Amino acid sequence: MNCTQARDAFNAAILQELSIREKADFEAHLCSCRNCQAEYEALGAQLTPSSSKRAKAQRVAALEERILAAGRLELRPRHTRRKLFWAFSAVGGAAAALVFVLFHFLGHAPALHESEDVSGDAWSFVDGDSANSRHLEGVELGMPTRVLWEKRVPGLAGTYKPLAWKGLVIIGTAPAKFPLSEGGGLTALEARSGKVVWQKTFAKGDYYKAKGFPDRCLLDGHLYVTDGRVCRVFDAVSGEATAAYAAPEPQGGWSYLAAAQGQLYGGSRDGRTVFCVAQCSGKTVWSRPAGGRVFVPALSGNRLYLQTSDGDVAALDAIDGHEIWRHEDAAPKGKAAVYAARDRILVLANSDELACFDAASGQRLWLRKIPLLYQSGLALDREAAYILAGRAALDLGDGHILWQRTEAVGGLCTPPTVAGGRLFASTGKKPGSLNVLSASGELLGATEDAAREACDGAIVSEGRIFTVGGGRFLALTCR
Repeated sequence: MNCTQARDAFNAAILQELSIREKADFEAHLCSCRNCQAEYEALGAQLTPSSSKRAKAQRVAALEERILAAGRLELRPRHTRRKLFWAFSAVGGAAAALVFVLFHFLGHAPALHESEDVSGDAWSFVDGDSANSRHLEGVELGMPTRVLWEKRVPGLAGTYKPLAWKGLVIIGTAPAKFPLSEGGGLTALEARSGKVVWQKTFAKGDYYKAKGFPDRCLLDGHLYVTDGRVCRVFDAVSGEATAAYAAPEPQGGWSYLAAAQGQLYGGSRDGRTVFCVAQCSGKTVWSRPAGGRVFVPALSGNRLYLQTSDGDVAALDAIDGHEIWRHEDAAPKGKAAVYAARDRILVLANSDELACFDAASGQRLWLRKIPLLYQSGLALDREAAYILAGRAALDLGDGHILWQRTEAVGGLCTPPTVAGGRLFASTGKKPGSLNVLSASGELLGATEDAAREACDGAIVSEGRIFTVGGGRFLALTCR
C-alpha cells in the first residue's frame, strides 16, 4: 500500500470498515510512513468514537459532494474542461517536480537516519528471516579478506545472533554473572566503523533465551524484543524504549517472535497458544490455541506453520489466524523448530529427526533421522537443507544426501548461514573459525580470525560479514 492508497483508506479505517487483509496492509504502511501516521491520527482526533454515526454521515455527504462535483465538471462546455485539465496538469507537474527534488535529496541522506527497511540487505530476524531459514536472498558477496574492525562488548556476547538494519548492527548479550535470567543488554554499533551508537542494560527479564526460540526482530526502524513476559519496542537509531506490548490474555507471557506486513506474531510462554498483534499499537488481531505445545513456528508467505509436541503439523492463515490445514501425528513428537523455504516445510525435532512437508497441502514427503542433527540446527535455500554445522546437505525434494564433508572438525553448535550463493559455516580446524563453502560443498576459503567459541554463526549485511563470540564482535570485509 502506498501513501495515496493509505489516504484513500483513512475514512474506512476510522469507521472500522476495512477487511482484515486491508487492515493489515493499512497498518503496515502506517508503521513505515510517519507522515501518513500523523495525518491519520489527526483525522481520527476530529472524529471520535462517540460521534461515529455523525462522522459516517459526514463522510457519506462529502463523498456525495465529490460525485456531484465530478458530474458538474463533466457537464461543463468542452473548452472549459480543457482549461481545467491543463490547469490541474500544471499543478500536478509542479508537485511531481517537488516530489522528485525531495526524493533526490532525501535519498542521499545518511542511511542511519532513514525510516524504511531495505529488503534483502538486512539481517532483520534472529534466524535471518521470519521463516527461520538463515538465508539472505538477493545478495552479491565476495570472499572475506580481513577483519575491518573488532569490538569487545559487555556481558556474554554470542548468546544471540546479531541483527542488522540500515548501517546499524545490534548485538544482544546475556548477563556476565548468574542468574542469567536476571537481565541482559543490547549494544548498537555502526556497521562501517564499529562505533557504539547506544547501549542498554536490563535489571531483570528473560533476555538469556536459553530455550533457543527467536525472540527479537528489527523492522521499519523499530527493534522488537521479548523478555519472556512482554514484547518491548525500541527505536533502532536512538535505543529509546517506545512501547511494551502485552501478550493477549490469558497467555501470561511472550516467547517466540516474528513480524510481517505490519503484524507481530508470538507464542505463549507455555507454548499452547499462538497469537498476532498489530505492529504499531500492540492491539490483538487474533489469538488461538495451538492444539499442543509449540516451540518455534515459521512465518512464510502469509502462513504460520507450526508443529506441536503431540506430533501435529498445521498451517494457519497469518492474517486472520484461521486453520488452513492440520495433520495429526504426522511430525516427530517433542520439541521442534519449523523452517520454511520455497514450497517446503521442515520440522527439526530434538529426537534428531527431520521431516519435510508440502507447504500447500501439509502432506509429509520424507523423514530422516541423523545423529546430532538437532544440536547443530540447519540453514536452507530453495534447493537444499544444510545440516551438521555445514558439513552436509540434504536435497529438499526427497531428503537424500547431496554431499558430506567428512574431514571437517570443530563444534556442532552453529547452524551455517547462506548468502550470496555461499555457505558460511564454523566447521574449520579451530572451533568457531569461519569456513566459506560453495552450494556444492567445495571449500572456497577460511577466516581464522573469526570469533572463537561462537555458536550463532555469521550474518551478512551491506557486503560485510559479522560474527560474534567469546566476548568479541568482528566485521569482515569482502573482496
